[in-house]
Amino acid sequence: RCMSSVYKDPEWSSNINRETILLRPGVELKKAVDWLCERMDDEDFSLSDVWGALTSAEFIKEWTSGQTDNTSGIFGSALASGEVIKEYILNWLKGILPFMNAAEEHQKVVAVLHEVIAVTRNPTVITPVVFDLGTLQRTPEVTKANHTLNLWMDAKSPEERKLLGEQWSLEMLAAVETWTQSQQKGGFIDKVKLVRKILWLIWRWEWGTTENFLYQQDCIVPAYLDSNERFHLMDAGLLMNVPYPPFLGDKRDIDLIIAPDYSAGDVFETLTLARDYAAEVKKPFPEIDDKILKEKDWPKDCYVFEGKEKEPTIVYMPLFNRRNCKDAEEVKAKMDEFSTFQRPYSKEKIEFLLETVKANVKNNKETLLKEINTAVRGEKKCMSSVYKDPEWSSNINRETILLRPGVEWQKAVDWLCERMDDEDFSLSDVWGALTSVYFIKEMDQRHLSDEARRNAFNPYPIYNAINKDCFTDGPIEGKWFEFSPHEAGFTELGFFIETSLVGSKFKGGKLVEKKPEMDMVKLEGIFGSALASGKVIKEYILNWLKGILPFATANPADEHQKVVAVLHEVIAVTRNPTVIPPVVFDLGTLQKTPEVTKANHTLNLWMDAKSPEERNRLAKQWSLEMLAAVETWTQSQQKGGFIDIVKLVGKTLWLILWWEWGTTENFLYQEGGTVPAYLDSNERFHLMDAGLLMNVPYPPFLGDKREIDLIIAPDYSAGDVFETLTLARKYAAEVKKPFPEIDDKILKEKDWPKDCYVFEGKEKEPTIVYMPLFNRRNCKDAAEVKAKMGEFSTFQRPYNKEKIEFLLNTVKANVKNNKETLLKEINKAVHRREKKQSRDGCQRSETMLKQCQSCRCF
Repeated sequence: RCMSSVYKDPEWSSNINRETILLRPGVELKKAVDWLCERMDDEDFSLSDVWGALTSAEFIKEWTSGQTDNTSGIFGSALASGEVIKEYILNWLKGILPFMNAAEEHQKVVAVLHEVIAVTRNPTVITPVVFDLGTLQRTPEVTKANHTLNLWMDAKSPEERKLLGEQWSLEMLAAVETWTQSQQKGGFIDKVKLVRKILWLIWRWEWGTTENFLYQQDCIVPAYLDSNERFHLMDAGLLMNVPYPPFLGDKRDIDLIIAPDYSAGDVFETLTLARDYAAEVKKPFPEIDDKILKEKDWPKDCYVFEGKEKEPTIVYMPLFNRRNCKDAEEVKAKMDEFSTFQRPYSKEKIEFLLETVKANVKNNKETLLKEINTAVRGEKKCMSSVYKDPEWSSNINRETILLRPGVEWQKAVDWLCERMDDEDFSLSDVWGALTSVYFIKEMDQRHLSDEARRNAFNPYPIYNAINKDCFTDGPIEGKWFEFSPHEAGFTELGFFIETSLVGSKFKGGKLVEKKPEMDMVKLEGIFGSALASGKVIKEYILNWLKGILPFATANPADEHQKVVAVLHEVIAVTRNPTVIPPVVFDLGTLQKTPEVTKANHTLNLWMDAKSPEERNRLAKQWSLEMLAAVETWTQSQQKGGFIDIVKLVGKTLWLILWWEWGTTENFLYQEGGTVPAYLDSNERFHLMDAGLLMNVPYPPFLGDKREIDLIIAPDYSAGDVFETLTLARKYAAEVKKPFPEIDDKILKEKDWPKDCYVFEGKEKEPTIVYMPLFNRRNCKDAAEVKAKMGEFSTFQRPYNKEKIEFLLNTVKANVKNNKETLLKEINKAVHRREKKQSRDGCQRSETMLKQCQSCRCF
């Protein structure tokens, strides 16, 4: 019995009995036909409505009033990808056609519909009845159908005949539709329209048509949902016939799933499908011993797959099993007897199933109660943000990391609107605002130089970026750029200025214009822009822009609507430059701007372009010209509100088209002297996340400047284990800085590493204690390491509370497990430093003595 029907009784789980299941009043065929006729003109009418009516009338034998009856058609459409349901509906249509009031003038219409049913069933045969079309001969569509019929008769291959059979059917259905429009509604005509509409849907195989509530919603909606007005729903059984997905993961936080499996297919099939699904969507799922899967032909009546931490425990109960079937053959016979794809079960079959299910539960009562009782008993904060507390390294705890008040998106928009006219406004500002709102959940407007005036209680922060202009093919010395509270500059070149002056204008080594210091929001946009060379961040920002534009149209004046429409169009073209829909031809008030003439010319060139490359180039040109038109229009409008948001969206789209990140005034501009030409000649450079070059920032800690003795390197970055270490080794060799020796044999352990490695420095080299996050101590094998790395990958939505808790506990355990090693290496580093200072002191004394001996006054 369909569960939606059972739920009519608010206390069905107590009241249900054999009578409520077996005694059904039944439903007249007319009720299903009337229900379909009422809905057939709806935009979302589909085969789900048809199948819902049929299952209610012939399977459930009850009309579930007060509910949407086509839910039975969606949830019960497991055949929506096969021929069985098609045959069933076609037979039903043939069955209702004779009941029509077929007066002589209507007989031809019925004959044509019968013929289309026959061709829909077998498009390689069209019988001669189609040549006698009666009243339909007057419709213009018949000419097309006759032409198609001639092509069909000349067709040589079955494939071509099928294609032409479909075309002919659709043309004849169009002829029927035209004819019905000239007839009076009701009775026979309504049934003709219904049969015609259903045959059209069968040819289009259209199921579960549903208005998309996410259509053009906001920035977090994926493009494939955001861009379509409708989606199509089908029975989830096509993917997995026991619905595990809604009960996995954090949303419902389920501890116990009792899974009686009465589905078609092999025993354990739904369980293994659920395991694969959970792995793909990175949700916890209990371990299943593959040895158990070998019992599929003759399974036990109950299996318990125990959950550990996040995984639910699953009690899995096959319907036919060792307790109620004597061997594997009987299991197979019973599965066939009670297969899904058959007519409704008889009263006797339902009785047998009820008894079987009842016995299965009774036989495993103790196991079920035990697992229920067990289940009942079981009941990146960004570093820049952490530094708000002057003594965070002592005060930090789970609450300071996990509890965030959050930030309204309007605050980010206001912050961006204040800065969008700055010369150095770039995608780093936009990304900094977005990460503050959606990831860090606070707008931190402090300045890094503030840390220079605090005591030395906390670790000294050093943030890292790379110069985008040198990233791909420039000299390595010009790539790495570091920020500390006191100074910022190029690590290898040795050129630095006070941190508070980064972004101010310099020329020839002199300060020309002092600008406000970058706040932490903008710096977060630089330090967290690891996607600045890819498409992921572009898609994220475009979706966000689409999300804020609807809010910009608070004033529904027509002139504003046209501007919003154009910006939506530029967003669409920026996403896919090979398509410019016709909406661009209706420019409204923007038509008055001179830039539109250029845009129209470019559009004509785009339409004539032959290659995708040419279309891409012209689409970008068209987009920039349309943005220029929008900018010209905004200059004639009063600032604030809607106009500011339009300007912000336009400016951001311009930056995306030019992909401009981290625009920063060059403090070395026309400095001369030893400044390389690629820095000396440019007024600005562009900074990006240093993780694009190396995701653990070794460079500032190598060499003589800081003379580091010990680097403790917990590696939590994406990519292979040891990858950042070998990149640092290569970097050190290129810039000729000391680096400890790494035995290449150790690198072979990358798939399943130890939790701690010590790479010993000798003279000038620092010692490196390298600690992979996932390792042999917290993962049982290489596969689990890979799974954990995937689960905690960089490119995903912000971690939830449970994930952050797990990471904190993992990091804490890694440090605790290696406490002795860490203390030992710290002590060695201290002794090494003392020796150096002692040796340096002796060398300085000897030098002074020699100087004195050479002096005439000695």
